[in-house]
Amino acid sequence: MTSLNNQVLSRPINALNKGEKGIEMLTPKDLKPVKNIVLSESIIDSMSYLQLRKLNAYESILLSCNGQFNANKLDAFLEKLLSDIEQSKSKEYADYLKKVQSFELYKGTQTRTENKTSITRDNLTIHFSRAKYPSSTDFMPAKDWVNESVKSLDELVRVITNYHYSSAIYKNNYRNTHNTKGFSNLLIFDIDNDKDKPNISLEETKNLFKKHGIETLIIPSRNHNKEKHGHIAERFRIIIPTQQTIGQDFNCNDDFIAFNNFCAKALGIYDYIDKKVSVDQSRAYYKSPNDATPIILKGRIMDLTHLKQQAMSNLFTQNTQIQTTEPEPVNKPDLSLNIVLAYDNDKNGQIYTQISEEIIYKHTENMPNVFIPYSKDCNDDLKLANLIGNDSINSEMIKNLLERIERQSLFFDGEKKEKLEALKNECLSLIKPQEQTISQNNTKENEKPIQGVDYEM
Repeated sequence: MTSLNNQVLSRPINALNKGEKGIEMLTPKDLKPVKNIVLSESIIDSMSYLQLRKLNAYESILLSCNGQFNANKLDAFLEKLLSDIEQSKSKEYADYLKKVQSFELYKGTQTRTENKTSITRDNLTIHFSRAKYPSSTDFMPAKDWVNESVKSLDELVRVITNYHYSSAIYKNNYRNTHNTKGFSNLLIFDIDNDKDKPNISLEETKNLFKKHGIETLIIPSRNHNKEKHGHIAERFRIIIPTQQTIGQDFNCNDDFIAFNNFCAKALGIYDYIDKKVSVDQSRAYYKSPNDATPIILKGRIMDLTHLKQQAMSNLFTQNTQIQTTEPEPVNKPDLSLNIVLAYDNDKNGQIYTQISEEIIYKHTENMPNVFIPYSKDCNDDLKLANLIGNDSINSEMIKNLLERIERQSLFFDGEKKEKLEALKNECLSLIKPQEQTISQNNTKENEKPIQGVDYEM
């Protein structure tokens, strides 16, 4: 169970007694084999669905909103949970890929070269992400990000003086760390020239990159020559197009930080860059002012091949032994999940289902399966299934059960008849009010085509 700030509670019973309610979760210790996630209004309902559908408990996570549905809380909880599941499932395969790359380095081979022909400023295409709509300088959106490409730094200037931008590529057009699926062919460094840190001027930066001889854009940022934290300074960005995309080689946050810093050191600007920016792989940058004066330096397009190779070598020697033999192959993990929404069969349940579908689609790009109980909730469905003797509940089965009870009642009296009457009443009490005339009306199963079954949007 989690608290209101999504922290896992070590003593949930005490928290419940105090009135705290978060997301309840029953989960196996190991997330790697998880195939199912069931979400309902109560953990008992999730357990009932598990039993109704005969799911393997060791492959299933049971969730409930614990009587207090909160969309923001559910959104944050699922983002973290899905990320943890993906990391757990991917760890073995990721380790294998690192060993493969390490082995290639050991043999002296070059890691992936994404462009076989040399890229020049004449055939350059710069890829990046930008906010979909013209941007306010004070608001950085999380959603509505689009992929963009331009053919020159002059075109890039026109974009980044109107839109916030990033070198990260975001899944589902939604900007966060979990959705960062790779990086484009742009290196971006932020120079803030803070009061107590080493400073470098625009002119010094221009001269340094002239010596490097690479295509570079240096452009003032929104706080250039403005007071910030009691200090006025030149503040700007260094933007460098590269021959290769950074891609997914450094998708792990720690690896991204290491590679970003490695490039800054190679360029001689590590002491001056804003380190707070370089630790966030989903980082986006505020647009520059429309009247900002850009400095565009012409030269060769920076080749990342050897830098990526050296960076990977450094990462491997820090985290793993150099692989001197070809590693045993590991199958790519199956990251698919059967996510089931099993809310109550009432108006609130319909609302919760709709909201949850949107949240889950945002994080997975897939619609969840939806189970609508035949009765009020999954727990009552399980009771009905036990009465009927069949997990597939429908109107015809209930009708047959009630008719069978009526017929048997004709042949018994006394205690036996009372038990049959009690069984009939229990069955009727579990059925929604509009269904309680089932024994008198010839209700067909297909009149309720979506109740008591899973369906996929």
